[in-house]
This record gives sequence, C-alpha cells and structure tokens, in this order.
Amino acid sequence: MARKKRDQDRKELLAPDPFQKQGGSLTAWLEKNIRWLLIGLVAVLAGIVLYEVVRSQNVRSSAEATRELGDVLEAYREAQDPAFARTATSADVIDARRREAAEKLAAFREAYPETGPARLALLYEANLAKADGKLEEAVKLFDRYLESAGPKDPLRFVALENAGYALEDMERYEEALEYFRRLESLDFYRNYALKHQARVLKEMGRTEDAIEALEKLLDSEPSTFLKNYAEGELKVLRS
Repeated sequence: MARKKRDQDRKELLAPDPFQKQGGSLTAWLEKNIRWLLIGLVAVLAGIVLYEVVRSQNVRSSAEATRELGDVLEAYREAQDPAFARTATSADVIDARRREAAEKLAAFREAYPETGPARLALLYEANLAKADGKLEEAVKLFDRYLESAGPKDPLRFVALENAGYALEDMERYEEALEYFRRLESLDFYRNYALKHQARVLKEMGRTEDAIEALEKLLDSEPSTFLKNYAEGELKVLRS
C-alpha cells in the first residue's frame, strides 16, 4: 500500500525538466519535480560534477576528466532511461545495463577520491541499487553520502528521503521514520517530511500520531497538492 501511494505521488508530481523553462520559483519547482530528481539527476548535476572534477587537484587533465565523466553519465542515463526499460528484451538486459553503470560510477569514485564528484557518484550508485531492488546496499550508499556531505549540502534531502523509502519498502518502518524525521530539519522540505511521516505512521497503525503529523502539515500552509492530500487522509483516519 505504501509503495502504491508513493507511485501515485510520483505520477502526480512528474513534470518537464525545469531547467528548460525560464523563471519560476524554487518552491514550485521542488513541489512538482522532487520525485523524479534522482532519475533526472544527470541533467541537474552534470555541470556541477564537471566543474568540480576539472578544478580538483586529483584531476589528470581537463580533457581526460571530461571524457571519463561523459562516459559515466551516459551509462547512468541509459540505465535509467524509461524507453530502454520498455523496449529491453528481458530483465537480464536491464540488470546488465545497471551493473555496467554502477561499475563505471565506482571506478570514477576511485579515480577521483575525496572529491565532490566522488561523493555525488554515491547518489547515482545508491539510486541504481534501489532501482535494482538492492535496498540494503542502497541505504548503505545513501548513508555514506550523508556521512561525507556537510549539513548544508544541497542534496542532503535526496539521500535522506530515498534511504527512508528503501527502508519503508523493506517494512522497517521505525528506521524509515527516523530518516523522515531527520528530513523535517530541512525547512524547505519540511512539509514533505511530515507527509512521509504521516504515511509511515499510518502503515504502523499509529493513527493518532499520523493525524498529528497531518495537522502539523496543514498548519504550515502547504501547497494545494499537499493540502488536498492531508485533508483526504484526515477524513480517512478520523472515519
């Protein structure tokens, strides 16, 4: 039920790449696009990764780093391309493509250790592991990212949210709840953190706690989508 609810959320929030549009507020972009951020992470982070690789002291040459980075990101993009998944002849073909991408990411991290790009590669690897059903491995990779990233890292929420999702999929609800509580400390993402908490608490049968989380969400004057979600869930839980 939890996975079905999350799939529905992702479909409702799916939107074109915001970097193809002019203007628009950061808040609106986050609300519409956050679910597919990891899938579209290549487009968002490629410039950041390239910049940090090129300026890193460990880079052998700008040209070499650029070529290597291009291969890694292309492998990731192909492995996560929905069109490829639809046309692949078997699940084995999809798995092989993901393994290849993961191996390239690992090799890239080894080539540029202790750098920003190496840390970002952990997010790519974690997402591939999660997509491949390797949930334990995914959580470990997300944790490694969180340990190496500073408290102000702009992508910290990605690791926290998706580690929580992975634990939730394993029905380790208490642990998932802890990640979503940590997510609440990020002000710009607090409303979604409360939504996740309410969902998990509902799955755990903790109805009163779920109601409390939803009421906190409504008190924060959320977006229309989150407001409708909270009001709908409150009607169900109070019935």
